[in-house]
Amino acid sequence: MGRSANTTRKFRIKEALVNDFTYQLRLLLSQSYLIQESLHLMSSFNTHPRIKKLIQLIMNRLEKGLSLADSLDQIQYIDRFYITMVHTGELSGNLALQMTKLWEHLEKKRLYRQKLSKASLYPTLVFSVTLVAGIAFIVFAVPMLVNFAQSLQVTLPASTQRVITLLNWLHEFYMIPLAGITLILLIFGWFYRRFPYLVDYWKCSLPYFGKIIVERDMALFCQQISFLLSSHISLQDSLSIASFSIQNRYLREQIEIGSAQLSFGNPISSSLQPLFRKHPFLLTALKTGEESNRLAENFAYLSVHYQQTLQVNQDRVLVLIEPIMLLTTGLFVFLIIVHFYLPIFQLMNQVDFLNP
Repeated sequence: MGRSANTTRKFRIKEALVNDFTYQLRLLLSQSYLIQESLHLMSSFNTHPRIKKLIQLIMNRLEKGLSLADSLDQIQYIDRFYITMVHTGELSGNLALQMTKLWEHLEKKRLYRQKLSKASLYPTLVFSVTLVAGIAFIVFAVPMLVNFAQSLQVTLPASTQRVITLLNWLHEFYMIPLAGITLILLIFGWFYRRFPYLVDYWKCSLPYFGKIIVERDMALFCQQISFLLSSHISLQDSLSIASFSIQNRYLREQIEIGSAQLSFGNPISSSLQPLFRKHPFLLTALKTGEESNRLAENFAYLSVHYQQTLQVNQDRVLVLIEPIMLLTTGLFVFLIIVHFYLPIFQLMNQVDFLNP
C-alpha cells in the first residue's frame, strides 16, 4: 500500500466531519455510483467548508493516479485501520460494503465515547467542585489556622505540620516540581519517539487495559483478514494488508513475523501462535479452519469473539469509572478533614478550656 508523498502535514478536520464524509460516501457507493461521481455529488450538496476542502483534496489526488486509500493519507482522524479498510475494498471490488462496515465501526466508537463522557460527567463535576473547595480552604483557611495556633501557643498535630511544611515549600519553590514534571514529559516523549515498539509492548502488558488494547486490534485484524480471504486474496497478501490496520507496533510486528514464517511453508496456526498463546481454543479454531479450508469463516468467528470480549471489558470500564472517581473524591475530603478540620476542633476545645 503506497503512501502519498505530496503532503507532509496532516489535513486538519474534526472527527465528526470524517464520520459524516464516510457516511455520505458509503451511501452513494451503495447506490452504484463510481468514486469520482460520488465525490462530485458530495461536493455539490455539502455546505461545510472543511468537508468540501477534504473532497477537493481527495479528488486532486485521484486525478494524479493515486488510489482512494493513498488519497486518504495524511488526513486527521483517518488512521491505519481506516486506510486498510478502504484499500481492502478497492482490492476486493466491494468498496461499498467496506465503507458500510467502516462507518458502523466509527459509529460504535462514537457511541462508546459518548457513553464514557456521560458516565464520567457527574463524578468529574463532583471531584472538580471538591478540589476547588479544598484548594480554596487550604489557601485561605490554613494560614489563619496557623496564626491562630501560634497566638494560643498551641502545637498543631505532627501530620498537619508536615502538610503545612510541604505547602509552604511548594509555594516558595513551585518552579522545582513544575520543572520536574516538564522534564518527565519531555523524557517520555523522547522515549516514545525513540523506542515506540517497547512502549507499545508495555501497553499490551498493562493490567486490564493491555487486554483491551490487544482485543481491539485483534478484532479489527481478524475482521480484515476474513474479508480479504473471502474475496479470494491469497493468505500471504491478506496477512500483509490486514497487518497494516494494527495500531499497536508490537502486535503488528508479531503478525509480520508470522507472515514471514508463512512464506517459509509453516502453517498459519503455528505462524500466528504468539498472538493466540493465551487463548488456546482460538488457536484450535484457526488450526481447524486451515485443515478444513475454511479460514475466512474461522477468522470471522475470531473477530466476533474479540469484539464480544472487548465490549464486555469496555462496559466494565464504564461501570467502574463513577465509583473510582467518587472514591478518589472521598479520599481527598478525608485527608482534608484529618489534617485540618480535626485540628480546628482541637483548637476550639483548648480555647474553651482556657476561657471557662
